[in-house]
Amino acid sequence: ARGRAIARGALAVLLILVLGAFARLTALQSRDWRDDATLWSSVIERFPYRVPAAYNNLALEFYSRRRFDECRDLLIQSSALQPADAGTLENLGRLYEFGYHDLRTAARWYGRMLERNPGIMIGYLRNGEFLYRRGDMDRAHALFEEALRLEPGSAPVWFNLALIDHARRDNAAALQKLRTTLALAPDHRAGLQLLAQIRYDMGERRAAEDVARRLLDRYPDDRFALDLLAALGRRDAPR
Repeated sequence: ARGRAIARGALAVLLILVLGAFARLTALQSRDWRDDATLWSSVIERFPYRVPAAYNNLALEFYSRRRFDECRDLLIQSSALQPADAGTLENLGRLYEFGYHDLRTAARWYGRMLERNPGIMIGYLRNGEFLYRRGDMDRAHALFEEALRLEPGSAPVWFNLALIDHARRDNAAALQKLRTTLALAPDHRAGLQLLAQIRYDMGERRAAEDVARRLLDRYPDDRFALDLLAALGRRDAPR
C-alpha cells in the first residue's frame, strides 16, 4: 500500500510539473503572439534543449524568410536533440535541395532518414521523390515499391508510382494507379491534375473537362484546371 501511495504521489508531482510547463507555454504564446519567430525564439530561450520541436519550427519560419544559414543551424540543433526524427532530417534535405541547391548534401540528409528509420514508409517515399526529381526513375520506383510494401494504403505512394508510369508513357498503368490514389484520397489535388492531363493527352476531352471541373469544385482557384478548361475552349470557364 505504501508503494502504491508513493507511486501515486510521484504521478501527482509529474502531473503538476507538466501542467506548470503547459501553463508557462500558454503564457508565452499569449505574450509573444506577434509572429511564429518570436514565439519559438522565446520557447528556446526559456526552455533551452527541452523542446526540440521549437528548434524545428523556428527553422521553418527562417526558411520561409530565406534566412537559410539560421535555418540550417537550428535544424542541426534539433537533429542533435532527436537524431532519428524523420521530420527534421527531411527538412534538412529540403533546405539543401531547394534552399542551397546542394544536391549532394541534400542526398546525405535524405539518406539519413532511411538509415535511422529503416522501418518507416516516409523515408522511402521522400528519398524516392528526391530521385524522381533528379530523373532517376528506376531507383525512385524501387523505393516507392518498398514504401508501398510498408504502407499499402498510402495515397502519396500510389500517386508517385503513377507519376513514374506517366513519365514512362505508360498511361494505362498510370490511370490504374490513379484510380487507387483517388479511391484512398478523393481530393488528392495533384492526383486529379495528373488524371486530367492524361485524359487530355489521350484526346478524351470530355473526360478531361469533367476532371477539371471536379478540381475546381474542391479548389476554386486551381490554375491548372482553369488553364485546361481554357485550352478546351470552354467559354464558361471561371476567369
